Amino acid sequence: KKMLITILLLTLLLLIIIGIIIKRRLTPKISKNLFKEKTKDPEKESDFDVKRVYSQKKLNASRSYDVIIIGSGMSGLTCAALIAKSGKSVLVLEQHDILGGCLHTFEENGYEMDTGLHYIGGMKEGATSRVLLDSLTNGRLKFHQMGDIFDQVVIGEKERHNLYGDPSKFKEALLRDFPKEKEGILAFIQALERVRKSNMGYHILKFFPMLQPVLAFFGVGKTFLGYSKKTVVEVFDECQIRDPHLRTTLGYIYGDYGTIPSQAPFTMHAVVLNHYVSSGSYYPVGGPQRMVRELVGSIRAYQGELFTMARVASIETKKKKVTGVRMVRDGVFISANTVISSAGLLNTFGSLVRNKKLTKGLLKPYATPGIAHFCVYMGFNCSLSLPSHNTWWVPSVSMEQHYLDWMRAPSFSDSLQLPGLFLSFPSAKDPTWSSRYPNKSVGLAICTVPYHWFAPFEKFRVKQRGGEYMALKLAIQDLVLSQVYSLFPSLKSHLDYVDSSSPLSTSFYLNSVQGASYGIHFSSSRELDLSLSPSTPIDGLLLTGQDILCPGVIAALISGVLTCSSFFNRDMMGDLSSL
Repeated sequence: KKMLITILLLTLLLLIIIGIIIKRRLTPKISKNLFKEKTKDPEKESDFDVKRVYSQKKLNASRSYDVIIIGSGMSGLTCAALIAKSGKSVLVLEQHDILGGCLHTFEENGYEMDTGLHYIGGMKEGATSRVLLDSLTNGRLKFHQMGDIFDQVVIGEKERHNLYGDPSKFKEALLRDFPKEKEGILAFIQALERVRKSNMGYHILKFFPMLQPVLAFFGVGKTFLGYSKKTVVEVFDECQIRDPHLRTTLGYIYGDYGTIPSQAPFTMHAVVLNHYVSSGSYYPVGGPQRMVRELVGSIRAYQGELFTMARVASIETKKKKVTGVRMVRDGVFISANTVISSAGLLNTFGSLVRNKKLTKGLLKPYATPGIAHFCVYMGFNCSLSLPSHNTWWVPSVSMEQHYLDWMRAPSFSDSLQLPGLFLSFPSAKDPTWSSRYPNKSVGLAICTVPYHWFAPFEKFRVKQRGGEYMALKLAIQDLVLSQVYSLFPSLKSHLDYVDSSSPLSTSFYLNSVQGASYGIHFSSSRELDLSLSPSTPIDGLLLTGQDILCPGVIAALISGVLTCSSFFNRDMMGDLSSL
């Protein structure tokens, strides 16, 4: 009897403790829906400055802020815009000489080149992501739909398949190109739809880590997590898709997140496909840098501060609590109650937090650098009629084998087969291009490359890596250009400017570990780890960016909202959905 009473009392005490924790977790720090409140417009042109260089003289008098954000990519800017709007003081620190992370553009020889945003989904009027960006920029940011087709898959020399940004047209095109695979196509589309409907449940699990056992008991996120355990190839098999040409046509888009279909969780693949199939692809009017400019303007309208050339040396802590950051350039300590890192898991826990007792066990075995890319930037000396959709080329239906042969090669040689190519023409996507750059066109070609080819040169400074490095770059560049001309022969006679970037360029300009374009490698283990969320065991340290969710600009945007949900103890995705 006494034991039973003791058990009941302990159970009651446990329930009280859980109740207190839940109450604290769910009691918002702000009472208003920030998305419903009109965002201020900047007062002066200098508020849009994306190159304001750091110096300690430009900091506020106390060198103290409510929140410091490391990194100015989409996630960092989203966090800064929302937190500044709430009335708190915000400081954004960017190590590059321009704000924007993967959204930044650069100009060489009179040609503007984009670096990380080549198309974006979810920008249809009324869509969640569009409402979010409209709210953050007071509608100043505009998007242009690129056309009915978002991607064209080219297999070998002549076989082409168009992917449409409309569910009905997407299905019709697949059935037209592969009439014998009707049952498999319909089953695959149903699987895409199941993932789409269960996606929000997964986000809820991420935001409410304390409630995960209860939410899981009621089946929240069950469908999504179930598909996370299956690879893309396994779902092809379940749907009885046998034609290798159809498998290649549906599997090509792994290039958008970096894990081959036999290893990739189906959920990631489905999220990316659904992203474009549901409402098409868009491009920011004025180019990707316009997105940065407008977000920066909104942050400065609320007295938020943003600096470039502001590399952080360390995140400082005291007794398991964040106290601020220390700068590389001048050693200055800047205090803050909260630090939000959008620098990625490997940078944050691997180098920024110096107290290794605090980071022990936080970098899981799956947290390894993802794939790296080699980019070729092309400028053409006339206004060309080019497709607005992207072109994805693979040598044959043995897509994965080409990839593995290339990535496993110990070093580059001319005899290697290029495993695939992504080709984009930004000048055909932006309706303002012809007025900004008359009689000019630009293209961008991207392929994956193994980092170990470039590792011998990583200790050398940028532009000082020597002749052997340049020879390697030029050899890969020539191989890429050869395939570009095979796909679009007319381009060769108009090429006026060409340059390329390697994984070392990505490491230098974006501070990514081993030039990883998408952060840590995407795997089922990563997706199933629900502890990978904005919150960390270190008091005052939050995470944001693609590492806590998945690769992509919209994923980074949403991760910013999720991070602010943790910061404000408020369901901001719910606030957003209410609009």
